[in-house]
Amino acid sequence: MDQYLKFILSAGSSRTFNCCAISNAVVEAAAAAAEAKPGNASAPAPAAAQPGPAQPPAGTAPALLFQSRSLNFSIFIKEPAKNKPGTFAPAAGKTLRTRIYFPYNRDRPTEGGVSIDSRDPRLDDALKNVTGLDKKERPESYEHDKRILRILDDLPSLDPFLLKDRFRQAAMEVPAPYLHIQPGEWDAIRAFVHEQFMIVAKVIFPGEDAQMAEKSEQLTQQLWDLRDLEHLQALTKVFGLDPKRTEEIFYSWKGVIYYDYDYDRLKPRISALFTWFDQGSAPKDFCKPEVEKELNRRRTAIKNLIKAAIAETEKHLSNYHRCFDLFFRERKTAADFVAFLQSAPRNFYSLGESISKLSHSIVLWDRGTQNFTGRLLPSDNLLELFGFIEDIF
Repeated sequence: MDQYLKFILSAGSSRTFNCCAISNAVVEAAAAAAEAKPGNASAPAPAAAQPGPAQPPAGTAPALLFQSRSLNFSIFIKEPAKNKPGTFAPAAGKTLRTRIYFPYNRDRPTEGGVSIDSRDPRLDDALKNVTGLDKKERPESYEHDKRILRILDDLPSLDPFLLKDRFRQAAMEVPAPYLHIQPGEWDAIRAFVHEQFMIVAKVIFPGEDAQMAEKSEQLTQQLWDLRDLEHLQALTKVFGLDPKRTEEIFYSWKGVIYYDYDYDRLKPRISALFTWFDQGSAPKDFCKPEVEKELNRRRTAIKNLIKAAIAETEKHLSNYHRCFDLFFRERKTAADFVAFLQSAPRNFYSLGESISKLSHSIVLWDRGTQNFTGRLLPSDNLLELFGFIEDIF
């Protein structure tokens, strides 16, 4: 577990939300700001007054994600819900569980800690024992923190974009460091999603006059924000869908569009991983025949697992493209697109699972090989790395 955690925590992985590292940085930054405050006897005198944002009053606690302090120093990890001793079945229709890991030493989390399974039927008792989160004693804190936990558990992957967008759509105020995404990346994803929504809007509001253009822009923004559900329910009825599922359906549709964008971005790295398996994954040291046989078995198994994840991803995306194009580009039939919308939540979850398998495999491969010249590993390191990648699936 130590080495596995080192791999996944050393880089961004869509299966991991390292709340602990972010909270550490927030607390340290607040302490440094307090130390540098004018009037602090231990702070060096500034050379000249510099304009900047107003600082909070001395002694103000830094803004953290959870109201229960211990949860702020936890790590959330998405894992396949395999039947193992001490684990619990996933939610209906889902195949992943969320592990909440509380390191004993928040500065060195790989040294060990306590884990809570999000599917534990006694989750509240476990949270109370580990974090002090108590529904009776602190009802407001309980509701606030459980709402965040539900969002983290419901998402199929923990990509920064999905986290930021989900909290934004839920109108939850979250301190900026926990939702950091490069502005250029956010804008690129938003533009990609908006482009598809605008195609939809122009079909629903045809015409070239200014009024139609304004309505198209309004609908595009409503689909992006998912806050004006009353107007979007009218669109749900047009498609013959249950208005009560408006938010669920349109949020999942947007999630599918995001994964479409993300998969296209991921393809070159998947290709690089396969090239390494074919050309660079032989052990660089002498190993016994039985070890080489095991390496060959694992290599073949992993490649087949990755191919299956690729096939699952492309099955969902190609179906979405076909349904979308039939209605909104070719203007032939809406039936297939309506069927896609009905199953959008399931498609969104399946896409998130398959793409996160691919991206997580790439992260582990990159971190497990980057310190070796030419990414050539000894047999012991290869066996360990292959074992970690197999466990993703």
